[in-house]
Amino acid sequence: MSNRVLPFLFWGILSVAIALCIYTLSITASKPFLPARHVAFDRIAEGAEAKMDLQLTNPLSEAIIIRNYKVSCGCMAVESQHGLEPAGVRIDPFETIPLRVTLGTKGRYGKLPHWISFDMEGVDSARLIHAETRIDLEIEAGLRVIPDRIFFQDESPKEIRCLVYSGLIVEDLTHITVENNDSLSAKIVPLTELESSQLLESMRPIAAVVVNRPADGFRSKQLELRMKVAGMIFTQALLVEVLESKKQLIWPSKIYVSAADKLPLVRNIEVVCPEHTEVVVSNVPNGITLTLGLRKRDSQLLEVSIDDPKRLFSDSACERIRLTIGSQEQILEIDWED
Repeated sequence: MSNRVLPFLFWGILSVAIALCIYTLSITASKPFLPARHVAFDRIAEGAEAKMDLQLTNPLSEAIIIRNYKVSCGCMAVESQHGLEPAGVRIDPFETIPLRVTLGTKGRYGKLPHWISFDMEGVDSARLIHAETRIDLEIEAGLRVIPDRIFFQDESPKEIRCLVYSGLIVEDLTHITVENNDSLSAKIVPLTELESSQLLESMRPIAAVVVNRPADGFRSKQLELRMKVAGMIFTQALLVEVLESKKQLIWPSKIYVSAADKLPLVRNIEVVCPEHTEVVVSNVPNGITLTLGLRKRDSQLLEVSIDDPKRLFSDSACERIRLTIGSQEQILEIDWED
């Protein structure tokens, strides 16, 4: 190859390389972007609205249109200019548009990651483009009541205490009130020393709510606890219900035995219990064996086997066996029949 050709070849290869670099850079920079791939809110209190202003930039030489956008949960809203939804918004070449992101925090607390993504299309090239960012939010719990649902039954105490938790500092109990309290006695009271030590994740107990047994005829009611701190109002529902007298879940509930019965004496008791309901038997005297047997749709047979009724009832007129079926207790009586 002659020396005259070499310079032309060198400059030709260099020109192609520069063109490829420019093309690569243009491809790399030609993606619409949000200001950061990871944005973090400051720590805020539950119930407050978290708002953040972001920007979406179009670095292309052609206009793009936002065809669709997605958010991580229904508590999140996105608006473009003039309060409009982003879908359908046109972004001209090299233009930047503002976006307002709002996150609702009512009833939610802790560290919560969120994300927002946009699907866009070039107006001239119909090229599909995607951009997204992650938004982290830490919510300081405003108000929790544990438990948030209480039941009164025949054997329930005259009053039930629930603990009021908060992630905020609340020194004055007058900030906490019980609303919708007519026909039901409920009030905020200070914590006992034991209750003060019962922490719940990042929250601490700040008070107790005492609910007295309702009057006859009461069925259910939803109370609302309200707490006002630093101009913000936090609410929490507390459901109070009165359950009917215990239903009979075993049949028969009493077995009679006599000296004339053949030994061992075997009886089948039907236990009403949906599938996966735990049945626990306790206070079983020596000489009696209980075995869970055949299951029907909503019940299960309990086989009661008595080895020697005479010996069993020599000191007692009646034996009482306790069955715990789910959350309810039932008594199975075994009595001597003269």
